Amino acid sequence: MPEEKNAVCPSCGKRFHCGKDEKHCWCMDAPPVRFLYKRQTCVCEDCLRARLKAEKGEK
Repeated sequence: MPEEKNAVCPSCGKRFHCGKDEKHCWCMDAPPVRFLYKRQTCVCEDCLRARLKAEKGEK
């Protein structure tokens, strides 16, 4: 069964499944990322990947 899309990405507006209240979320498998704002919330997988690439200087 598909996971419920219970969040909206603040970066792109896409709906996605956020598992922050679960034992394990997909984002926990990603390396840490530096956020631009103090109160940044979860972002979708595409935006998280883009931020990781940007931190590495990749396009």
